[in-house]
Amino acid sequence: MKFSLALLVSLIVFSPSLRAQDYPAQSMTQGTWDLGLFGGTGSGLLAAKQTHYAIAGFHVGRIMTREHLPGWARGNFEFAGDYMPLWEVFQPGPGHAVYGGNFTPIILQWNFTSNKRFAPFMSLTGGGLVTRSNVPPGNTSTFNFVAGGSLGFRVFVHKRRAINLETRWIHISNANLGTDNPQLVSNFAFTAGYNWYK
Repeated sequence: MKFSLALLVSLIVFSPSLRAQDYPAQSMTQGTWDLGLFGGTGSGLLAAKQTHYAIAGFHVGRIMTREHLPGWARGNFEFAGDYMPLWEVFQPGPGHAVYGGNFTPIILQWNFTSNKRFAPFMSLTGGGLVTRSNVPPGNTSTFNFVAGGSLGFRVFVHKRRAINLETRWIHISNANLGTDNPQLVSNFAFTAGYNWYK
């Protein structure tokens, strides 16, 4: 009887089908597509502190590698892009609300996959912002380059399904395409979304 009970407990504890699922490692495999929707808000700092943002869009990524590195650093590399048809800029001065759209075709992202439910990530990004009028206000430009980085994590609610929470640091500059290039050097945005892995 004691042997049978010990055997049953061992089967339950060590059975892969009954243990907590390793969702990040199972979902974020090489060759998998990472598709997501997100929205959020942001604000400038220092000289840009009176500038605010509302953003929404979708994420398309591809897991490019197998898992590498040991322990907590275990993870894989993803190449991705964000496409934001809504990037509203609220800035000081007349006509302060400016509608725009953002295209970020370069996202170099490392996904940490060692946890069973959480997958932190960090990324470097580059793209462009097109607006209906000049950003920042003045003799600047309706096109700006946008570069930065982000930190965030995915909370897996099921295999191949995750809630995404992210904070982004953003640098906005027209690279002297306009007469003036005051630059919005330090901006932060916070987004929340949902991701599918196909």
